[in-house]
Amino acid sequence: MWFTRHIFCFYFVFCSCMHIPFYPVFIPILVIVVIQFMKLMIDRVRNKRFDRHDLFTTGWFPSVHSGMTSSLVTLVYLDQWLNSVMFAMAFVFMFLISYDAMNLRYEAWKHAHYINALKHDIESVLQRQESIMRLKERMGHTPLEVIGWLVVWCILTVVFYKFLYLW
Repeated sequence: MWFTRHIFCFYFVFCSCMHIPFYPVFIPILVIVVIQFMKLMIDRVRNKRFDRHDLFTTGWFPSVHSGMTSSLVTLVYLDQWLNSVMFAMAFVFMFLISYDAMNLRYEAWKHAHYINALKHDIESVLQRQESIMRLKERMGHTPLEVIGWLVVWCILTVVFYKFLYLW
């Protein structure tokens, strides 16, 4: 495709000079960048540390998966409205991803937390360290987190869409 031969920066440098018809593909990417940056700042405030590797990790909130899918649904809505098959597909996709974040991944987080606590208790009773690594507990979201952030990402998508479309 035409856009694969051009780098991401080229689009932003020349978007004011000419209309490039593939700009919607960059809006979810921008939303992902904003989400990862916000995740880094939230971790900085919460843990009082800065780890640049957290920029590329998954889990916790805000959810990249939910943000990307809500951005996709918003773009399809802005372009094709509610009565299109594309909107229905994007909405179902967003619903499945959000449901997964709220239920399956949230339950996996609770299980990992319980297993890690159990491992810690066993190590303290046996008074020796096991070589088993801790399970990743940084996953899943509460329904309030998912719904709240979905609204934020939809608004951010509309702002990016209006800025890039009217630019």
